[in-house]
Amino acid sequence: MAQGRGNAVGVLFVASLLAFAHTVVGVDHVIGGTNKWDYPPGTDTNYYATWSAKHNFVVGDSAVFNYVATQHNVQVVTANEYRSCAQSNGQTYMTGKDSIPLTTAGKYYFICSVISHCEMGMKIMIDVKAAAAAPPPATTTPPTMSPLPPTEAPAAAPVLPPPPSTATSVPACLSLVAVMAASAFGVLFLC
Repeated sequence: MAQGRGNAVGVLFVASLLAFAHTVVGVDHVIGGTNKWDYPPGTDTNYYATWSAKHNFVVGDSAVFNYVATQHNVQVVTANEYRSCAQSNGQTYMTGKDSIPLTTAGKYYFICSVISHCEMGMKIMIDVKAAAAAPPPATTTPPTMSPLPPTEAPAAAPVLPPPPSTATSVPACLSLVAVMAASAFGVLFLC
């Protein structure tokens, strides 16, 4: 029975790790998806606003801008600069593969500051939400165990000495596999 409870604890531990994976690792959002950070398709100057609205950005995620570095850039701007497509003194990224961490909740504004690119639709506002509060760890109550009924000792069986051997044997309960399993699941085996 101890092994069954150990497995349940192990399963709960793994499930808890998976639940926290998003907040620990975050998501890399490739801005524009398959279109990347480039001129919007056709004449859709609202392309990036529509694209952004379809995604859920959370603190800990990253905005990844992939583009041809000799043609575009990414500049961090204010809300007013975003609306008017005005260049700013904000951070400008120019590598063509820029990953910008979204570290706080709120609105982030980005434009391509190459002349006329913002007016052509190369601007995006990203609304970042606070990370969801982590759920409390799941707790389980171990099953109630009723005592086992008494058993009768088997009829006297002859006790045979172990066969002669030149190697010392390790009791099965102390095998390496049993010890590793016990330490992984916090189970104590008694010999």
